[in-house]
Amino acid sequence: MNAADIAIVRRYLGSRYPQTRVDYDADANAIYVGVAPRGALASESAWLIEKLTYTNGNMTLSQTSLENQIWDNRTTLTYG
Repeated sequence: MNAADIAIVRRYLGSRYPQTRVDYDADANAIYVGVAPRGALASESAWLIEKLTYTNGNMTLSQTSLENQIWDNRTTLTYG
């Protein structure tokens, strides 16, 4: 997911989730994208988080968490 893709997510979910956080891997691929209401802390249960998986630099899988998750827990959440 590149900056243009993240902008699309932001525009699509912007009215409900105006805040976005992105976590990147060592190859600068976005591996977690989270959206939440404005002002939500990373430690609050307010996030919808997407986990992205890459193979040979290409995104091959996108999984989404349930709503109202904690951004700080993104690496241990269950995605489906």
